[in-house]
Amino acid sequence: MFKSWGRPFRLVSPLVDNSSDEFTPIQVECGWGFTSVLTKTGNVLVWWTEGRILDQITSKNEEWDRQGDKRACATENGLIPCVTWNLESDPVQLQPIPPLPKLVHLGEPVKEDDEETRLIQIAGLEHHIIGLTNQGHVLKIFIDDEDTAPQSNWEYVR
Repeated sequence: MFKSWGRPFRLVSPLVDNSSDEFTPIQVECGWGFTSVLTKTGNVLVWWTEGRILDQITSKNEEWDRQGDKRACATENGLIPCVTWNLESDPVQLQPIPPLPKLVHLGEPVKEDDEETRLIQIAGLEHHIIGLTNQGHVLKIFIDDEDTAPQSNWEYVR
């Protein structure tokens, strides 16, 4: 993630470490003020570069500002050196999707298998995530910040 010039970070968490399908990201989406990850099992995790994460970013920036070789400013040739780092923090897991109606197309179910309905794709907006299920449902969820996200529920749109 790029939050400041020359100092991108990688979010490190056991919740997205590829150790199982539950913790393996298949898609990353950004909204206006958040980043979200969809896992193979259809879970959605979110983090904001505010609050506790912003505190870590600020602390790292202050530490590196004191070190001449890691300052985030242009060199004589106009380049900004890039120094990467790992930010350890667990994202917030959103509520699971609710029970959904069986969809029909021309009188027939969209899918006739018994596969559990799960999210397969997401899109980030300002304060919302839109999700598409493997059965064709479209859902949305409101996520303003870390405090409201765990209480928000997915809403069936279509």
